[in-house]
Amino acid sequence: MASQAALRGHPYYITHVSDTATIPKASETENNWQVPGLNNFRQNSQGSIGALNIADLTVELTDLGNLCEQMGGKIDLQAEVCNRGTNPVQDGVVVSSSRTTDPNAPIEDAKVVCETTTTKLLLPGECEIVVCSADLMGGGNIYVDVDPEDKIADCHPGNNLGADAFGLCPG
Repeated sequence: MASQAALRGHPYYITHVSDTATIPKASETENNWQVPGLNNFRQNSQGSIGALNIADLTVELTDLGNLCEQMGGKIDLQAEVCNRGTNPVQDGVVVSSSRTTDPNAPIEDAKVVCETTTTKLLLPGECEIVVCSADLMGGGNIYVDVDPEDKIADCHPGNNLGADAFGLCPG
């Protein structure tokens, strides 16, 4: 049977660790919940740095009906751009849609078929639907990329490229 301490986990308060990373006796520490601005059980503090204020743009194709049918012709490519970060992102961010002619070709073989831009300030947690029209040949694959030239300070630029269209299509 597990001990009671093991069942409770490991309590951690930033007031119970010194600036030299040593653990003082409990009788020599302040109670975390009594220190103004703390009361943050099992959380750490970055001192004067505060929260990282930076954007995190993400994008994904939406309204996949015509794309999943792999039909060619003039198609409006619709994508949802979101700011998952902690800092606002100005309007005018480029959203680029690309295609391959072979559905199994890598993204590096994709050619840009249309571009658009965001039209509003994206606050943290906000999203916007953007649309661009492309003349597609059918049979290839479609990709969407927000901020393809990495002009926006982004905490995770690796998620600026959305999943390929046919990877999102049902069965």
